[in-house]
Amino acid sequence: MTDDKLILVTGATGKTARGAIGLLLERGHRVRAMVHRDDERSRALAEAGAEVIQADFLDLDGVAAAAQGVDSAYFCYPIRPGLIEATATFAQAATEAGVGSVVNMSQISARREAGSNAARQHWLAERLLDRTDLLTTHLRPTFFAEWLTSWWELRGGEGRLRLPFGEGRHAPIAAADQSRVIAALLADPKPHAGATYTLHGPLEMDHHQIAAAMAATLGIPVRYEPISVEEFTAAMTRRGLPSTSSSTSPTSPSTTRTASSQARTTSPRGSADSARCRSSNSSSTTSRHSTPAAPTSSRHRRNQRRRSRHATPPCRLRSAAAPIPCFGTKKPPITASTVGHTPGAR
Repeated sequence: MTDDKLILVTGATGKTARGAIGLLLERGHRVRAMVHRDDERSRALAEAGAEVIQADFLDLDGVAAAAQGVDSAYFCYPIRPGLIEATATFAQAATEAGVGSVVNMSQISARREAGSNAARQHWLAERLLDRTDLLTTHLRPTFFAEWLTSWWELRGGEGRLRLPFGEGRHAPIAAADQSRVIAALLADPKPHAGATYTLHGPLEMDHHQIAAAMAATLGIPVRYEPISVEEFTAAMTRRGLPSTSSSTSPTSPSTTRTASSQARTTSPRGSADSARCRSSNSSSTTSRHSTPAAPTSSRHRRNQRRRSRHATPPCRLRSAAAPIPCFGTKKPPITASTVGHTPGAR
């Protein structure tokens, strides 16, 4: 049975979006997929049952057309310059179309005092959406597990994991697990309006430990080789991937610190000089910072009160294997089963 509610998924050919679309379609929801171009990936979405619309994030008329008749939307801008403009364009188009809610893909390092301009841009994008009438939920994922398969080499029977993370610690999360969370939020957004969720796996490790875990699984030696941000940037350029951003400081890459070292790290979602992942000896996956309150207008305060009637306290969502409760609320914890997934399955 098809649900009458229409869900818009932007960046629809990306990993988290594709997975969310598949889950939503399986559950009988109507999905409109916004894509940048017509290619094999977009045609596969149409064949799966999604309504595919082609539009550019920075084209107000195109985004407005995509937003027509939409009840809830997933906003996921790719790793490239233009995040703030794209967010403003989406916010205006969604407001004009009467979209009710949005799930916004941010990153774990998004905060006002971030040393990386890209991380601060994500924080600003969050605040921009908060100032609209949209019921907004922000997702802040940490390091994507997919990087572990994308950035390793096999030489002479030995695996080498070459990344610029120093001694930083992460609890990587797979895009598929994020898709499950996104699909659940899009299908039932109201209980989560005004919330910010960090997404991460069940176990935090440094990359030497991650390499050891990979070795145990693969049955071959795997070692982690820390490299410089500059070397990693050059590798991304050779692969044709975005390695620079206008939103990043032109002077020097930002750093994150552990108690025993200063580890240069890259964005959990993106390019070598995007926002740096949060690293600490205790937990890189939990946001402990506080952000100064931004000046608010009377309209913004009204919107905040409106959202607060639906909001649940921020909580941390772990990967499928380890659900964690939303502390401070009587609602049941958000787990893999919330989105119809058996813990431990891939």
